[in-house]
Parts: sequence; structure tokens; C-alpha cells
Amino acid sequence: MDAHWRRGMDLESDRDLRSLAAEAGLDANAAIAASTSPTYLERIDQRRKEAEELGVTGIPTFVIGNRGVVGCQPYDVLAGFAEASGARRRSGNSEDLGRP
Repeated sequence: MDAHWRRGMDLESDRDLRSLAAEAGLDANAAIAASTSPTYLERIDQRRKEAEELGVTGIPTFVIGNRGVVGCQPYDVLAGFAEASGARRRSGNSEDLGRP
């Protein structure tokens, strides 16, 4: 995510993928081969289908049970979503989370 969102790299570019693999200490040629492997492409297709069935239309998407919240959301929205889905707040104060 850092490479794409912060550094503007193209995650579908072989050149950028090679660079990222090398940064991570991986074999760049193996990374390129994996990026076009039918096995991995099938897994991606399966995950995409699952996401579509859940109603995912963007990233990030947060899913609890059969409900979801799409897109970057303020803390209070995500906390309310989690609580409405049955989550309980931990005891302690909100300062633990850096919240007022």
C-alpha cells in the first residue's frame, strides 16, 4: 500500500514489482513469475468474487458478519458500526486509542 498510495508506484508494472521484491529481499524473477501465475490469478479472481458478493465497491472496506462500511471513515463511524454489529468497547478510557 505504501508503494502505491505514498510512493506512486504502479503495482502492475514489472519494473516496479521487481524493485519492490528486491526491497523486500525476495527474488525479483520469482515475483514476476508469480504475478502472472494461473494459480495466483485464480485466487485473486476468487477473492474478487467474494468481495463483490459482500458488496465491496471500494477500499478500504470493513466487514463484520454480513454488513460492511466502505471507504475511509472517521473513528466514530467505525466504532459505531462495530458496536451495532455486536462488538463491545474495552474498559478503560479513550485516551488509550488517542481519541478525545
